[in-house]
Amino acid sequence: MELLEIEKYLKQKYFELGPSYNLEDFKNDFSEDGDMFEYTNLYSLLLRNSIDSSNFFEGDHPIEVFRHLRYLPAKEHSNDHFEVIYVFSGQVKATINNEEMSMKDGDICILSPNTSHSISSFSDEVIVYNILIKSEIFESQFIDFASNTNNILSNFFSLSLLKNVNAYIFFDTNNDSHLKEYIKYIVKEHTSERKYRKEMINNLVSALFILLLRYHEEHSFSSSLVTDIKNQKNLDIIKHIQNNYSDVTLTSLSEMFSYSERQISRIVRTFTNYSFGKFVTNIKLEKAMNLLQSTNMSIDAIAESVGYEDSSAFFRQFKKNFGSTPATYRKLK
Repeated sequence: MELLEIEKYLKQKYFELGPSYNLEDFKNDFSEDGDMFEYTNLYSLLLRNSIDSSNFFEGDHPIEVFRHLRYLPAKEHSNDHFEVIYVFSGQVKATINNEEMSMKDGDICILSPNTSHSISSFSDEVIVYNILIKSEIFESQFIDFASNTNNILSNFFSLSLLKNVNAYIFFDTNNDSHLKEYIKYIVKEHTSERKYRKEMINNLVSALFILLLRYHEEHSFSSSLVTDIKNQKNLDIIKHIQNNYSDVTLTSLSEMFSYSERQISRIVRTFTNYSFGKFVTNIKLEKAMNLLQSTNMSIDAIAESVGYEDSSAFFRQFKKNFGSTPATYRKLK
């Protein structure tokens, strides 16, 4: 794959200064009078330590795909969205939560939001794709998958959706050709203008996760926060709440898991930083947001489906959380 103009520039700096050169030293080149001015917005983005979703996502598209720039020096940063790193060809060095690792053809690493990481690749032959996924799409599309199964990805998703866990999962796919075709299809679909493009990409990414579990779960490893859960029963409680949010109660949880209601409340707060009631409310409203966006259901029907017997209580809570009524939110989206 031919180098982009900015990659040719980065390659020149790499050979002049070595792999640890500092991008901040070349601000003049990206200024209005510099040769690389057309890349000034990208340059300012590359210097950031924390990157907001608004910098990457187009309109209401929940998934975006980018090719990682070759010869870009390692720059530790974090995102407020999920990221899937796929090495299509070549080898790269990655640092994730201060852990150094090498990635080769076919390797995949999935990062939860706010996970510190950097990648560096210094070869024309390297191709790395970054699939960025808004947290909202995980909460609406993958929460059922996370709640109803018990595997490494299920635990990862459940923990990541709690907002306070920085984690990753690494898959060695042995350069699985079938998986590579899925990645190529995702990239191709992303660059197309076909009908139902967004829906197709969402489903392709879902299929990608299933293929990883079906064929490569035993060749995966993850950060300690995913694997070293002190009590699997505690995570099962959280997943049960995520799956039964519409009618779950402290009493039912207490009876099911043989803990006191006070113990259940403590476990929920430890995992989520929220009280039991606030955690359940957040899940209900996130589900309602998705239904407002993706269906023509009446607002009363949505309120009932997510567990509100009183529509007026749903209206009040929605406006309190999001600053607008459900009807206004639906119109804006």
